[in-house]
Amino acid sequence: MKEIERRKNYSDSTISRLKEKLKLSTRELENKGCIYLTGSFGRREASEGSDIDAFIACTGGEQSRAVSRLSEIKIKADLINGTEKLRLPEFDGDGDYLRLFSFDKLIESIGSRNDDYENTFTARLLLLLEGSPLIGEESFSDLRSSIVDAYWKDYGGHEASFIPAYFTNDVLRLWRTFCVNYEARTSDNTSEKLAKRRAKNFKLRHTRILTCYSALAMLIDSERQKKKIDQHCILEVCLLTPTDRIERLRESASSKAEHVLQLYERSLEWTAKSDFKSLFSRDDFNNARRMESREFSEAFFEMLMELGRDTTLLKRLVV
Repeated sequence: MKEIERRKNYSDSTISRLKEKLKLSTRELENKGCIYLTGSFGRREASEGSDIDAFIACTGGEQSRAVSRLSEIKIKADLINGTEKLRLPEFDGDGDYLRLFSFDKLIESIGSRNDDYENTFTARLLLLLEGSPLIGEESFSDLRSSIVDAYWKDYGGHEASFIPAYFTNDVLRLWRTFCVNYEARTSDNTSEKLAKRRAKNFKLRHTRILTCYSALAMLIDSERQKKKIDQHCILEVCLLTPTDRIERLRESASSKAEHVLQLYERSLEWTAKSDFKSLFSRDDFNNARRMESREFSEAFFEMLMELGRDTTLLKRLVV
């Protein structure tokens, strides 16, 4: 898996260099919060040209948060300056997604009507599924544990029969939200945007399936092996990158996991090519990559069926 390994090395090196540039953020967030990465750097599969996807979180509630508005501005400016010094791409959406959330807001929004609107849903789920601390590792770990406890609050007294339906439903909702949002943003089929849209679609079909379903696959395997899915199981999942989860399944349980990894490696090899986007202007190239995306989805399905054939969780994911 040469491309997967190369990207891990590049991600780790770049993250280490970025941390060195964020001394101001480190001071402002000391014992108060964290900055965590999602996206390609969170998954440890970034390459040259990848941008930084980051969230800021601090202790307290919306009215009593530990980081002031002025400190928030300083932290955001520090992040922007740090990425510029490393000549990384600008933050996506003109910085609109570079936001600060209070710990209490991320936890208390679970199941609320404003969870999607206020973007707490995406910030919380990505923290668990592909989040990696950039600044404030201890605060990040505390926040992650608190979120898991909130999802697993009914575990006590139901250890033998507990299925994390709330959490798994949110993971599936995230996957479907990704799909809906992508379709809404890609309705423009003009010729000059077609190749770019096709390339993005190919990439996202792989990365977003892996992010969501690698976590579900490990929980299914936990039920299969341990006959329970407690907080320790999901925390172990969260400590691994999506590709690490599939490697873990390959080592311990699944004969299908190797094929999933091979197909994902191939997708990363395609996206690493300098002319990757322009190639999608050709219908034959696009159709071939669509078939590869479908093969990846089917391989993942086969792995889930292999792992979860006799589990309750797999049934709950379907019905």
